[in-house]
This record gives sequence, structure tokens and C-alpha cells, in this order.
Amino acid sequence: MDFFEHRRKAQERSSLLLWLFAATVLAILLLLNTIVFILLGETVPPSAAESSALIANGTVTLFGARSPLDPLLFTTLVTGGLIGIGSFSKVIQLRSGGGAQVATLLGGREIPPGTHEAPERVVLNVVEEMAIATGTPVPPVYLIREPGINAFAAGYAERDAVIGITEGAVSALSRDELQGVIAHEFSHILHGDMRINIRLIGLLQGLLIISLLGRFLLRSGLSSHTRSFRRRNSGDSSFIFVVGGALLLVGWIGVLGGRLIKAAVSRQREFLADASAVQYTRNPDGIAGALKKIGGFTPSPAAGRGSTVRHPRAEENSHLFFGNALGSTWFPLFATHPPLEVRIQRIDPSFQPSVQKASASLSTSDALDFQLTHSIGAFSANHLEHAKAVSAAIPASRRDDLHSHGGAEAVLLALLTSPHQEVRGRQHQALEQHGSPALVRLYHSSLRSLQAEPIPPEAVLPTVDISLGVLRTLSRPEREQFLTVMRAFVLADGEVHLFEYMLHRMVEAMLESSVPGATREAPLSEEDLRSATQELFSVASHLASSREAASALFRSAFQHVLHASGLPGSERAPLDTAGRELELLDGALPRLQRASFPQKKAILEGLELIILHDNEVSKTEAELFRTIAATLGCPVPPILSAPTRLKN
Repeated sequence: MDFFEHRRKAQERSSLLLWLFAATVLAILLLLNTIVFILLGETVPPSAAESSALIANGTVTLFGARSPLDPLLFTTLVTGGLIGIGSFSKVIQLRSGGGAQVATLLGGREIPPGTHEAPERVVLNVVEEMAIATGTPVPPVYLIREPGINAFAAGYAERDAVIGITEGAVSALSRDELQGVIAHEFSHILHGDMRINIRLIGLLQGLLIISLLGRFLLRSGLSSHTRSFRRRNSGDSSFIFVVGGALLLVGWIGVLGGRLIKAAVSRQREFLADASAVQYTRNPDGIAGALKKIGGFTPSPAAGRGSTVRHPRAEENSHLFFGNALGSTWFPLFATHPPLEVRIQRIDPSFQPSVQKASASLSTSDALDFQLTHSIGAFSANHLEHAKAVSAAIPASRRDDLHSHGGAEAVLLALLTSPHQEVRGRQHQALEQHGSPALVRLYHSSLRSLQAEPIPPEAVLPTVDISLGVLRTLSRPEREQFLTVMRAFVLADGEVHLFEYMLHRMVEAMLESSVPGATREAPLSEEDLRSATQELFSVASHLASSREAASALFRSAFQHVLHASGLPGSERAPLDTAGRELELLDGALPRLQRASFPQKKAILEGLELIILHDNEVSKTEAELFRTIAATLGCPVPPILSAPTRLKN
């Protein structure tokens, strides 16, 4: 399956999640209403006519008190309200903080990007290489104080994702094993699993509300019973015990239903993520070695640590983790992860649990053929090797700068600095007007360093990706201030060049979309899809071909989008783009960000038709495609080789 097929499957799992949640809520309501009727002394609920008469006469009683509502309706409304409030409040809590909120709730602390602790530095380097290889922003890494070997990815999308990893994994795993585990988590990021996981946390919180209320009443009943016993009057406390016990019993349906939902949604994805990790790294020994250490199947001193997470919130977040965070499971039906031995044997068919060491033999695929759209969300071991080389090519002084807010801002501004003295003077004036004194100082230092030791062209976009991982933690006022300065740098010469546009668009899209609590925009309308696609393809066909061929390329790509999106055909001509290329792009891309993933796939396939029409791809065209795809939330790994001729 390609990136877009994975996203379609993720949407199907979201629908499954909602159906399973609704079925569990219905089971809770049925059982709770049955208990209410028993407590009322009614073995059969009254008919609709009887209920209406009782309500009209005001004679319906609930637990000894008059009630204007039918007990069934009252119980349903109260229970449904509690479940809804529990789920909604949890979703809002997670929505405000994204993946960082989940990591913090699990007791994690962010590893500083500039850390000099050797084990932490290794983890950050592995995550950074994986991000460069996938064409995604570098996610923050949170260290979880747990001795078990485990990790997770959390967030709503690539732009607010975080990686969490336990201290046990950092200390016990080799670099290759860490790489396998991190590749597994990047598979969850790329395949859209994280959004489902966060929704699952919110929905399951509602299912636990009834159980939590039952426990509260039982504790209250115990305290009340102690006081009532001394007064020789235990009627009230006995009643509280009965109600609390009933709610706890009903609540267990929510608990068991929640575990079944997590198992149904999560288990198969772990096999897919394991297979993806092998494909990404081309090293089955890495992830297999990590799984073997969890299970104690290697002679390593770290073997047998397990993957248990002891934090009180481990239960509600158990489906996020690389390994089974709850330890052993009595009933496999409720397990969020496949059995450890089965996962290892799928990677290493020669593995036998009784053998301490087995050789991995799973064959791996070679690097993906050069394709634009089909490479989205997919990368190979070649991309990972390329990422290591590119990461090493970034000068050490620049790498250190990229690990702080001010340093990352300064490097990006230095990359936008004009070689012309007059334009540079206007840029410096804008910086002094809108930037802080600390940023001004760091900028001049970065500019001198870049002039002395330039960043290689192939490392420019990875440099941007690394900086975005740091800048995403800026506050809203800090983001706005930096974007103001950056915009002034781009417009200082009265023109916007393609490189400036791509850099500014990537940074702006990243910072604006990762604001905690950002509101969702309305879906893209048919007319907006047509007009925005017309603007994008007009620019692309103008840049990629001669004037004579541009019109035919435009129409072919435009009709492909209409056909793939299931829209009726309508003839449109390319727009006159003379001097308006960046203006048209700036108008089209924000609208196309609201397109569905099938629509985005069609748009990018149409763009690929235009770019590959002459079987040649310029570096400018390739990076423009990567920028547009990244803006649409579709990360493209670096372009390494091609059957087509890559032009300079």
C-alpha cells in the first residue's frame, strides 16, 4: 500500500473505532437500565402508553423520589451525558497539547536538542536521520522514566508529532536496535496511526467514567457504613454500596469494551509497522534484536527487561507503545499487541524461543524506484544512508546553532540573506526593527559562519527540517514575530524568488499548523478545488515546459484531478502566469491544504504528469514538488536516483 492507501485505511479504522465505541455505549446503557428496573422492582419495563400516563400523573418514582421522566430515559440521558462529557473533555485536553501533552502525562521530559549526554545524543541523531530520510520535520523526543524497553509516537499529524522513549530502551539498545524501534514509530507517523490513537484515548476516557463513579460510591459507602454502624443505622450506606457496586459492574463493560476496541484497532498495525521498519532500515537484526531483548531471548545483560510501563496512565495509553506496556495479558483477545514470539518470527523466520540467538533472514526490498507521488510516505535504507551523509555534511557549528530557538531562527534568516549589499541593508534594518537583540546577535554570527563554511546545497532542506523541529515549540507571539522578520527578508528586494518562496512556505505552514488548539477549517468545496488546482497547474506547466506544450500539459493534469476526484468534467484553460507565479501559488496552496487525502493524491499525480513530461527533472522542479507536497501534509523523501535524467 502507498501513502494514500494507508491514509484511506486509517480513515476506515476511524470509522470502525466509532462503531465499536457506539456498540460499547449501547451495551452499557442496556445493562444499566436493566439494573435500574430491578432496583425499582419492575421486571418488565412499562409500555409507552403506561409510561405516558404515569408521567402525566406525576407518579413515576426513581429511587423513592418522584421524577417527571421515565427511568429509562433518565438513566440513558445521565449515562450518555457522563460518557460524552468524559470523552469530550479528554479530547479537548489532548487537542490543546497534541503529542507533547501525551508524553508529559506519561511523565516524560523533553531531551534538549543541544544535550551533550552521549546516550541521549545517540537517540536524537537517530530520530534526526529518520526525519531527514522521510522528508518530515524533526519531532521532539521525550525521555520516559521507566526501566522497561519501550517507545511511542504521539500527535495529530507529522507537524505536531513527538517521539517518546523509555530510559530502559536508551540504556539497553544498541544504535541499530534504536534505529529499528524509531523506524517502527515513524511508520505510525507516516501511516496516520497517531490521529487514531489520540482519538482512542479520548473516547475510552468516556467509557471509564462509569467505572470510576462506581469506585467513588463504593469508597463513599464504606466510609458511610462505618459511621452508620456506630449509629446502628446502615440502610443508607447499604443503598450506596448497591448503587456503587452496580455502577462498577456496568463500568467493567466499558473497561473490557475499551480493551477490545484497542485490540481491534491496534494489533494488526504493529505487524505493518514492524515490516515497515525492516524496509526502511534494511536491517531486520535491528528491530528483531530490540524485541528479543524485551523477551529475554538474547544473552545480553539487558535482555529480559520487558516492556512494562508502570506509570498510572499506562492503561489508557497502552495502544501507543512499541511493546506491550501492560506486561502479560490473561486473555489474548484483549491484547493490544501481537505475541512477542510471533512478531519476532515474522521478522526472523529462523527464530525459536528456546534458542538464545538466531540469525535474521527476512529479505528486504531494494530502494524504491524514482517516483514522485509513489515515494510519498515511503523511504528505503538508501534514504537513511543518504540522511546520515547529509547530516554529517552540515557544519558542526551550524548543527549546534540549530538546536536552540534563536540559533535555528538565525540560520534560516542567514539562508535568506541577499548577496546584494543594498538588499541586505534593508534585510538588516527589518531584523533590527522586528527582531530581538539576541536574534540580531545570533544572526550576524550565523551569517559569518555560513560565509566561511557554506551549507552544501543538498543539505539545505534537511537543515530546514531540523530547524522546524526546534521552532515548533515557540509560543504563538514568538512564531508571529519570527514570521514577520522572515517575510521582510523575502520581500526586501521587491521580488520573491522560488527558493525564498519554498523556504518561507514550508516554515509558515509548519508553524501555523502546529499551534496547539488550532481550529479545523471547512473541507474544500468543489469550486475551490477546481480554481486552486487551475492556479497550481498553470504555474507548474509554465515552469516545466515551453509555451506551446504548457496548455496541453495543463489540460491533461487538470482532467486527471477531476476524474480521480469523481467530479464532472469542465474545460478550463491555464491562467496567464507572467510575473504572478508565486502570487498564484500563495493563493492556491492554503486552499489545497483543506483537500481530502484522495484529492491531494490526485493533485500531486497531476503535478507529476507535468514535471515528468519530458522524462527529465530539474533540481528546482524536484524541490518544488517536495515543498508543495510537504505543505499539503504529504512528506516526500529526498530524491536519490531516477530512470529519468536529473537536470541541474
